[in-house]
Amino acid sequence: RRGLLLLAKAYGLQKNFLASIRVLEILKGKFPVDYYAEFVLAEAYLMLANSPTSDPSQKRQNRERALQGYHDTREKNKDFLAAYEGTLRIIEVTPESNSDAINLVQDMINRFGLSGRSQQRLCHIYRMAGYVKKAVDTCESAITLLPNEPDSYIDLSVSYKMHEEHLRAHSVMVEAAKKFQKSAEAQLGAADMFWELKNFPTALEYYETAKTHNPERFEAWLGSAKCKVELSKFKEALIDFREACSLNSKVITEFKRGSGRVRSLGASDMSSKFEESYGLCGSKEKP
Repeated sequence: RRGLLLLAKAYGLQKNFLASIRVLEILKGKFPVDYYAEFVLAEAYLMLANSPTSDPSQKRQNRERALQGYHDTREKNKDFLAAYEGTLRIIEVTPESNSDAINLVQDMINRFGLSGRSQQRLCHIYRMAGYVKKAVDTCESAITLLPNEPDSYIDLSVSYKMHEEHLRAHSVMVEAAKKFQKSAEAQLGAADMFWELKNFPTALEYYETAKTHNPERFEAWLGSAKCKVELSKFKEALIDFREACSLNSKVITEFKRGSGRVRSLGASDMSSKFEESYGLCGSKEKP
């Protein structure tokens, strides 16, 4: 058993998930009542489904195999928390599975007790499902239990906004952004709120913080560029638009809008430079 598990792990580390699955299928055949063998096989199917080199036509099938494997693991050992977590990783991102995800978290609470993590999961699922009142209640509970995790603050802010409580939404998001400077979602959330209020200097501060800590997020560069256009910092805006463009070619639409906005602000010479650059969006040559 141990040798097969080590061999499967070695294949997994090499990203050879198919080979890992073949070994684990042998292991499962030898130990059909072994819940851990079932769990590791489910993990391998999920890693295969999420692999960027995975055959797209097989992704759904492999996710379903993983989901079944987690279910079978729970049937063999109802106290194995990791199997519940594995199931949630799949179903909580699927809108049509919101009710299943809620029921599963409730089952986890009944079996393992209330925790900050379980409240955080419920908070997010309720928010995604549009159950605003329940989202607010569970998000507040999650923040009390896990005050140093940004996700619940963000979900709480979004829930308040969905409920048209904009002042509360604004207050919570700003608190999150100040408390969690390395959280891209917190910084971008606060920045977007100030952008909507047309408070471009403050929005820019949060976009800049997001750029510093999460330079791979094109949204941070794009938001910064748009703010700089409004503040007539055209040369700096062009640099940021170029960086956003290099990270995500779909930025070209906003890039074109930015060029038009620059022209409308009376800087036609800079607008021409924008046009020269956004034509390279999506090309192999970095603008």
